[in-house]
Amino acid sequence: MYYSRQLNNYNLPVYGYHDKTGYNYLWNETKAKRGSNEIASCVITYLDNLNEKRSFKTVRLLSDSCGGQNRNRQFMAMLWLAAHHFDFEEICHGFFVRGHSQNESDSIHSRIEDASKHINIDTTSQWATVIGGAKKIKPCYIIKEMVQEEFLNFKRMRNQIPNMNKTVDRQKVKFTDIRMYAVHKGDPLVTIHNNLDQPAIQMNLFQTGKKILEMDVQMNLEPAYSRNLRIDTKKLSARKVVW
Repeated sequence: MYYSRQLNNYNLPVYGYHDKTGYNYLWNETKAKRGSNEIASCVITYLDNLNEKRSFKTVRLLSDSCGGQNRNRQFMAMLWLAAHHFDFEEICHGFFVRGHSQNESDSIHSRIEDASKHINIDTTSQWATVIGGAKKIKPCYIIKEMVQEEFLNFKRMRNQIPNMNKTVDRQKVKFTDIRMYAVHKGDPLVTIHNNLDQPAIQMNLFQTGKKILEMDVQMNLEPAYSRNLRIDTKKLSARKVVW
């Protein structure tokens, strides 16, 4: 018996310019989806590993402008939390201009695609093997198979932050306009650049109206899932028996 429809496997590649290494965060559709919670969870796992191995004070991230995955409030909340709980003094997040977003992570995807063309892959662990051998020249790719408990609910966590909508001048923050922002340890202010040729604007995460609240970094961060996700009924029933 075999399945005529494939199980979706997801891989988030992160390229480290500091060590010229591609890190791959792998999971399948029974463990998690592929939205902002999942992307933020993989990136904070990467930052945790970076924090343990390196003594960087500033971390700069570059990504595409996908609003549903990384250009959003929950991803910003994750980076702000990381700046306060890890040893980094500053974390910056910049976005590629649309149409000019080709980067090293794309080359990781391309190598993996080439390596998998003539291989029968039935399980997520087999994907890990393929990814591990996709780059022939060292440093080889590093694979982290995400377990479900590592996917955290940053959507709920960001609702604990009083303000992620208005600047200190009470102007609305449009995330689709942001070109770069920075969060700093011990600071409730987020420095935002909508135009790199113009002065930055600031958003106080703990300002409500004219009132500035005491900053609280003890956030309640829960797992995003409590059980395996159900596979689509049509996919589950798409089985064929070979005699």
